[in-house]
Amino acid sequence: MRADTSLRVDQDGLGHAALAGKATHKAETGGTAKAQHQPVEDPFTGHQRMSDAWLHFREFVRKSEDVPIGMLVRGGCKEDPGDDVIDAYEAPYIDAASKAGARAFPLILPTEPDAPGAAEGKQVADALRDDDRPALVLWADSDPVLPFSVGERVSSQLNFPPPRPIANASHFLQEDAGPEIGAIVADWLGSTGARG
Repeated sequence: MRADTSLRVDQDGLGHAALAGKATHKAETGGTAKAQHQPVEDPFTGHQRMSDAWLHFREFVRKSEDVPIGMLVRGGCKEDPGDDVIDAYEAPYIDAASKAGARAFPLILPTEPDAPGAAEGKQVADALRDDDRPALVLWADSDPVLPFSVGERVSSQLNFPPPRPIANASHFLQEDAGPEIGAIVADWLGSTGARG
């Protein structure tokens, strides 16, 4: 990749924060490979309808004093990634206080149009619609929280290309299909000339 460009690879709910960075720092980012997970309707604005499964997840995390990171990751995979992978996800979280960010994450996504961040979310969505940099969207075909149809709507609303389904993958698609995703991103970089 050229020194004057960069590539953002976003996954999961933090993707909306990263996409905000993509929209506001256009000159610094050469392209986006988006793996999954944004809500439907106008993303980031509180107008999107979140799935019941996502709302249950949000409420579970909100009520958890000590968020069970490993349990959530294991439950978000189509295939059990194994104890070593779960231990690696758990490793940075030595106590409940260290999980404050994981606990706060679902609460930062505006779920009502008048929620904090909704107006800024609209600005991000509008900027992304006008963004002409290359984008690749990958979406799991078996995510009960954010189904493939959500990816289709989000891509359409943001003028992104249609999502490419990742077969036999769930919410943590990087664990279910990491090598496949890596190969797709590498091929995409080669085809867009983004490697420079």
